[in-house]
Amino acid sequence: MSRGHHGPVSQIMVGLRVVGIVGLEEALRVTRDEAPEGREDTVERLLELVSASNYVPAPPPADYRDALWREYRRQLGEDIRELYSPLDVVVLGPPDRDREMFVEMLRSILAEYELRPAIAYGPPDGDGPYPRLLIDGETVARGLKARHVFKQRIRKRISYW
Repeated sequence: MSRGHHGPVSQIMVGLRVVGIVGLEEALRVTRDEAPEGREDTVERLLELVSASNYVPAPPPADYRDALWREYRRQLGEDIRELYSPLDVVVLGPPDRDREMFVEMLRSILAEYELRPAIAYGPPDGDGPYPRLLIDGETVARGLKARHVFKQRIRKRISYW
C-alpha cells in the first residue's frame, strides 16, 4: 500500500538500526498536546499517528515502541539516557586502570549513538593487547587507542548493524 508523504523525515535509533520516520515531529507535537496518560497510551497514540505515513510492522517490535517513547521523552526535554538501546559487548583484560579507562571511553562513544553497553568482562585470552572489545564475538578495538581511533573503529562496526 502506498502512503503519502506527510512532513519531513526524522532519523532515530530503533534498537541498533537507524530508521527514518516521516512526520515524527508532528506526531510528537500532537501527542504532547493531547497528553495521553502513561507510557502505553502515549506509545499507542504515536504508533497510530506515524502509521499514517510509515510502514510499521504489526505488532510493532518492542525496540520500535521503546524508540518512540524515547523520542517523546526527548521532546519533553527529559533525560533519556536510561532509554538508550543496550548493546551486548565483551571486554577482555585484567581488571586494572587501563580497563576502567577503556570502558569509560566505550560508554562515552556509544552514548553518542544512543547506545549503552551491556558489558560482560572476560580474562585475557592470549590475543592481546588489552583491554579488548568484542562485539558479536569479533574484536572491534584493542588497547588504549586515541579517542578518535577508538570512535572510528566503533563507528565502522555500527555501520554494519
